[in-house]
Amino acid sequence: MFADKLADLLGCPKSELGIHPEADLLAAYRFEGFPEMRPLDLRREEACRVGYFSHENRDCSDELDSWLDVRSGVLAGHGVPRGVSWVFFPGGTGLDLFWQRLNVAGSFECMAATSVCDAKDRLLDPTPLCLKVSDSKGSSDRGALERRAPRGAILIVAPFPLPEEFLGRPGLERLLATFNDHRVRGYEFRLMHDWKKRLVAWMASRLNAQSGREWDSGPLRRWIRDLPNPEVVATPRALVEVAGLAYRVGSKQLPIVGERGAAQQLLSLLRDGTGQAQRELFPVYVKTWFFSSNVPWSSWIEARDWKRLADRVGKAISPHQGNEVPVSLRDEPAPQEPPSASDPAESTGTASHLNEADWVETNAVGAVKLIPHVAVHAFVTEELRRLITNGDPREWGTLCFDPERSALVLDALASLGEEEITACALCVVEDAVDDAANIGAAEALFSAMGRGQWETEQPSQAMIDLRDLVLARLFGGGVTVGQSLSSASGNTDWWDAACWAWSLYTKPPTYALPLDWQECFPGWLDSPSLALHGVIRTPDASAGIGDLPLAQRHLVRLACVIVDRLPTALIDAPAIFHPGLLSRAMRDNCLVLWEWWGTVMSADWAQDALSEKVRGEKDSTQALISLFRAIPRDDKKPGELHFWLIGPSVFKDSLLETADLAVFLEALNERQLAILTPVFPLMSVPIQREILSHCRGLPNAFAWWKRFLGGLTPDLKEEVACWVKSSGPESHAAARWLWEEQHAKAIEMLEIHFGTTIGDKLLENYAGGKEKLEGVVSLLEQAGESSPCQTRSFARAQLAMSGHLAPRLLALMRR
Repeated sequence: MFADKLADLLGCPKSELGIHPEADLLAAYRFEGFPEMRPLDLRREEACRVGYFSHENRDCSDELDSWLDVRSGVLAGHGVPRGVSWVFFPGGTGLDLFWQRLNVAGSFECMAATSVCDAKDRLLDPTPLCLKVSDSKGSSDRGALERRAPRGAILIVAPFPLPEEFLGRPGLERLLATFNDHRVRGYEFRLMHDWKKRLVAWMASRLNAQSGREWDSGPLRRWIRDLPNPEVVATPRALVEVAGLAYRVGSKQLPIVGERGAAQQLLSLLRDGTGQAQRELFPVYVKTWFFSSNVPWSSWIEARDWKRLADRVGKAISPHQGNEVPVSLRDEPAPQEPPSASDPAESTGTASHLNEADWVETNAVGAVKLIPHVAVHAFVTEELRRLITNGDPREWGTLCFDPERSALVLDALASLGEEEITACALCVVEDAVDDAANIGAAEALFSAMGRGQWETEQPSQAMIDLRDLVLARLFGGGVTVGQSLSSASGNTDWWDAACWAWSLYTKPPTYALPLDWQECFPGWLDSPSLALHGVIRTPDASAGIGDLPLAQRHLVRLACVIVDRLPTALIDAPAIFHPGLLSRAMRDNCLVLWEWWGTVMSADWAQDALSEKVRGEKDSTQALISLFRAIPRDDKKPGELHFWLIGPSVFKDSLLETADLAVFLEALNERQLAILTPVFPLMSVPIQREILSHCRGLPNAFAWWKRFLGGLTPDLKEEVACWVKSSGPESHAAARWLWEEQHAKAIEMLEIHFGTTIGDKLLENYAGGKEKLEGVVSLLEQAGESSPCQTRSFARAQLAMSGHLAPRLLALMRR
């Protein structure tokens, strides 16, 4: 076959050419944007779980499971929820995949229609139905549902949410109540907090299985992590497309979003093969959209707004204007009814070029969005960087009063160097008028402080002057504590990071801070309470510090700096301060709260933050001691520690490997030492050996060994058996343990050492019970007159419980 010969010629598997083994066309789900990945066989394989179905902000996925179940009861329609279940998938989150699964793995009729109204005849049949719709016809759809068969079950899958008018309509409510079938529930598919990590890992595993060689997804994960805005790759569809690009060109070759020229590189790579005219049009549309302040950003563009944008672009690309983009669209009277939404791009020639290049996504109601979003973001940040470095804040400052556009301004500032930031700050300060442009630009530059590395690069005088300008406006303008005049404080993580960084790495202003604002700048206080203004979001526990959004990474590290500067370690503080408080308390050898360790044990980012502070044998030893001493007298708390000790944790493993375990164990009391008992069998042999060695010198060593006896490895059992030969107090406990746990070994050792100190010790500490006594009696009878004193003592001690062996023991006593 041609495909085989081509693959042989190129020296690669057919899968890398996008050619995969034949599969059932209905069951095979192909990944758009990543043809190299083998299609998903929905009859035998599960897709990556990246989200859940939410109803009233609760995970209600189990309520929809029966639609995909194939049990006999469900086949008859008895297991599905009666009424209407309306499932809304936001664009790019998996509607097509879910619909194909219903067709392949489900047990019910599946029907696709433009709207609910178009399926009105089928709705008269009460048997379960899965219905996919792409558009809404308002009252006509509502009427079709009102007239549907009673006691039926309908699952509607749509790219838009359940219309509100379908809920709370009295006529519909009365009708449905009459048939005892009033269930109309709307669900929304929501992405999990760690969906990107899950999907990248799933794709890597799938690629490795199909190609037989490992695909290193690490560079791609780091590329995603370091994006200036996580919304740059906002959906699974977008991530699959970027992953396909990374697979083809190499993850390390992906353009860095924010760097000069990255936008055009991304566009060329993601839409290879498009014409020059289309590539030139795309950035013009993007920039026109962004600077049209009356058109929402980061959401769908309504059909009439899209027509106005297209008309504006048509004027902007004349030979006299080149690629210059107007700052905003002129307000025009909005028509009473939007034009037909079937294809809003048909009204202009330029927009149709974008449709042909697959750069426009249209939803069910005719609104559009420019894609791929990663290229959209890159073009905007490049344009903003150009405007900012031109030195006129009036060109971009007012954008900072739009929360969505303000975020991109901060992304653009983050890509600039210190000299460029300083020059811009100087322009803002020199032209300090209280207009929107100056206020917005000043607060954006103020927020940029949170992204700097000021522990090594002190802010310039221009930045200090800008800081004072911003603070004077905030303190004197009646602004709510902790807020900004512009949208800068809308991203609370970056705003908090900026306030903390200013207070940590610059001297306080010459005037006194207002009392209610002081906690926003903890570095300027001698004793901040750490009960800082507002709610500090706790980072995702499953994310390491390197996987957190950049703003939270800065906050975690700044929190440790704040704690280090306190005169004493404090107790009451949000979780983000717990790693720093722990480090400080261990350093000063003072009180440690279990709550702090609870955060560290449960959150990967907290373990990473503490590991940056814990270095070397001494620190590791002190950390373990503080952990066990912090355990309260609560039956539930040791369980948390047990799970952590036996679970996967790089930080925990490092502590145990680095610490001086002898010093650690010596510092524990009996209650703390007992906590190790349940997890002893699952610990490494070197740690088990150290614990046994510690218990060896305890007065009640045998009692401790009884706790650990179930977890000893064969090598450790041999070591403990040899302790019988020592002269310390542990030798007697070892002898008793040997009789209980390794009776044959004890008999063997007694036979070898009978008549010696070791043999006498084994007889003195006999603990084998009546069942094993006969073997010892037989050995003593064969031994003759050796060690008569110890033989008589042994016989006398065992006589009372000897049963049928009593005559033989009496004979031994008469020797």
